[in-house]
Amino acid sequence: MDAALVGCGFIGSLIAKHISTGEIPLRLRYALDRNPEKVERVQALFDKPPAAAESIDEIAESDVKLVIEAASIEAVHSFAKPILSTGKDMMIMSVGAFATPGVYKTVEEICLRSGAHVYLPSGAIGGLDAVSAASVGRLELVEMRTIKNPRSLEGAPYIEDNKINLEGLKKAREIFSGTATEAIAGFPANVNVAATLGLAGIGVLETRVKIIADPGVERNIHEIRAKGDFGELTFRTENLPAPDNPRTSLLAALSAVAMLKKITSPIKIG
Repeated sequence: MDAALVGCGFIGSLIAKHISTGEIPLRLRYALDRNPEKVERVQALFDKPPAAAESIDEIAESDVKLVIEAASIEAVHSFAKPILSTGKDMMIMSVGAFATPGVYKTVEEICLRSGAHVYLPSGAIGGLDAVSAASVGRLELVEMRTIKNPRSLEGAPYIEDNKINLEGLKKAREIFSGTATEAIAGFPANVNVAATLGLAGIGVLETRVKIIADPGVERNIHEIRAKGDFGELTFRTENLPAPDNPRTSLLAALSAVAMLKKITSPIKIG
């Protein structure tokens, strides 16, 4: 299957590495990033490197079957429609894009018309299969508690807008409590997984999120709790941050590789 990669940062580069070694049976035809040096690093992984795409239009007009997004929420908003309208499938890492009202319905309608499919990796959390299964019955509660070192939250819009000072924090402090939609708007680089959890369960508007800044932790911790007709579940992951990007968990990148292996495999588990 021919594919294109949009976003050549840490996650995109890891995906490209697994494609270049043959672990993911795809042919990477194009790579696109605002930073040409990142594209060049991806190209250097291949004996037959992908072309550096000039624009998303070039990819939309090509004959690739799968577009892999590892860029940003804004990128998804700008190019998901033109890509999916051509019938190309997409794997979307920036799942937070679906927290914007109307995006999920719009994407669904486009896919139904064009025959395209959208794949959303699990990201830095686990238990999504159980939450999805539980949503077949009645779910009365889905919540996520995220605990991160203050330095991984620096620069988040919510921190800046509310003038929250995290410097010199000595103990754990809850800095946010709200819906998944509100969490993603305030922390777009930190809690994309809240959207994935919301889509798997009772929706992003009903999914509750709390974010705790804790100077005593070095891992990105996500605790999920769900309750409904099925009973009750709790799930906790303690993720190591990705190299060079403390806002992203390594598991998020690995989940993208796992999803691509699943897409291209004749046998699909879970």
